[in-house]
Order: sequence, then structure tokens, then C-alpha cells
Amino acid sequence: MKNSKIEKDHIRHLLLFNYNKGMKARAAFREIDKVYPGSISVVSAIRWFKKFREGDLSLKRKEGTGKEKTFSDDDLKLVVKSNPYMTLNDFAAIFDVTKSCLSKRMKVINFTNKNTLWVPHVLSNKNKCDRLTICMELLKRYQEENFLDYIVTGDETWVLYENVAQRREWSERGEIPGKTAKAGLHPKKILLSLWWDVKGIIYLEFLNRNETINAIKYQQQLRDLREALALSRPSLFNRGKVHFHHDNARPHTARDTVALLKSFEWNIIPQAPYSPDLAPSDYYLFTALKNALKNKKFTNDNELKDFVKKFFASKEPTFYKKGIYKLPSLWQSVVNCGGDYAK
Repeated sequence: MKNSKIEKDHIRHLLLFNYNKGMKARAAFREIDKVYPGSISVVSAIRWFKKFREGDLSLKRKEGTGKEKTFSDDDLKLVVKSNPYMTLNDFAAIFDVTKSCLSKRMKVINFTNKNTLWVPHVLSNKNKCDRLTICMELLKRYQEENFLDYIVTGDETWVLYENVAQRREWSERGEIPGKTAKAGLHPKKILLSLWWDVKGIIYLEFLNRNETINAIKYQQQLRDLREALALSRPSLFNRGKVHFHHDNARPHTARDTVALLKSFEWNIIPQAPYSPDLAPSDYYLFTALKNALKNKKFTNDNELKDFVKKFFASKEPTFYKKGIYKLPSLWQSVVNCGGDYAK
């Protein structure tokens, strides 16, 4: 009975009835589907409502003429932008054309189907505003004085004993590929803290087992960093030109931490929340380290620590400078995107 002509006519009458009540197509579909499950698809409901809005209230489907129906590029763009997650079949049904016809038209209007991008956080309007304001401020400061050579930046990251990477392999058609086990839920790891500038690593520390970074620990690290800076970068330290950059983690923004940094007389570079794309350690240094660690396995702390230290020591100053000097272009990208993550 579900596919009979009588029921189809009845369903179309219900669609028109709900349209005249001012209901939206999707809401009408839900109401009808409650009573007649599976009798109509949401795409069909949308197509019929589009027909009604165009002034055609007849309930008869027009017989095909053998030619694809025409519709404007602007109509297609409007529907796609309002429903970007629908399939090609869905759009073809809305416009009552074949999938191949719709595919060709998508190419004409320069639309492609892509995976959505992974981003660190879904930014609120306030988040975007904060990022935009800070990046505009830093760009203005940079134009007045190139302070990139004076930036000291740092963060912390976990380094693992076993660094599993998914591998690609050639195999005969139909042959089952090899398997790679994922890392466990609680892998053996060490927490690494470091600070660096355009010349290289200034201070590096591995935390002890079960040790965490709280405000007291972080303040001690800052004192150690200041001593290391005085020894390895005396000209920068003595001139008082340090432009210090770190993120907004709680130990970093604690009242005593802020007071300590103020006593150092360092210039603090503002960092907007949820912005690892603007933190050199995140977008550059740690990424390079994790790539070097791929498929590496270590049996003890000393092996892992030695590898990390040798990795950083093997890099020329140009490597570090490249990471810091990316900042102005990233600031500009955020401005161009209105505070959002750069595409």
C-alpha cells in the first residue's frame, strides 16, 4: 500500500496542506513521517515545497521530456550554500535532474566536495574578536619595529616511548594490507618543557614521573630560564629587549606568575585563547619533533631524552629562525579571515 498511487497523492495533499499552514519542508516531512513512516524522503519534501513556492500548487508530477530541466547557476549556488552537507543525489533530487547533470553544473559553478577541516576549537564570536584584535596589534607593532629576533617563546609537550605511525604499503589487488597497532590509552611518556628563540634552544627540562606543572613549578622554570638566558643570550638579556611569548594555561596566568614576569621587565606578547596556530612551539617546533619521532621506540628515559636533545642540537639557527619568522604572515592570515583559523 505504501507505494500505491492513492497514497502518493495523499502524501502530496499533506505536503500542500502543511505548506499552506506556513510549515517548513523539513518540519512537514517529520510530521508526515510520524504517521506514514518511509512514505516520503526529506529531499522529496524539499523539492515539492520549492515547486509550491514558485507558484505551482498542482499535485501532479510533470512527465519527462527527455531533456534535463534548466535552472540558474544562482539558484544552484543558493541551495548548495544553504545545505553544504547534502549529497550530490540530494541536490539532483531537489532540482529534478540526473546526478550526472548536477555533477557537470557543480563544476561550472566551481564547487567541489571536500572533507571539513579539523580545527583546534570551534571559535565563538568573542574568540574571533580577541584573535583579530591581538593580531592587528602585533602587526602594527611589527611594522614599527621588527622584534622577531627578540622573541623568547616556549611551551610543554608529551614525548612518547613508542611513537606509532600508520604506514602505507603496496599489495596485490584484493590482498589484505598489514596491520599497525595504535598506541595504548596510557602510553609511557615524559613531559618536556622548553623555551627557544631564533638562534635555538635556550632552556630545556624533562619533568619527573608524576610531576605536573602548576604555578609554583612554572615560576621556578621561569627563574631557570632567566638564568639560562643571561648565560646564552647576554646581549639580549642585558638590553632588556626580551619579548616573551607563552599561552594562556592557568600556571602561566596565575597572579604570582604575572608579578614575576613583571619583575623581569620583559615585554609580554599577548596570546589569544584557543590559538595554537599562533604559537611557534605548536605550529612549528613540536610538529618537527613529532615527525622525527615517528616509528621510534625507546626502552628508558635516557634513550628518549638523548634523542630529543640531539634532535634540537642538530638543527642550524636558520631552522629556528624560520619558525619564528612565520608569525607575521600568520597574524595577517587571521586578520584576512576576520579572526577565524586560516583556511
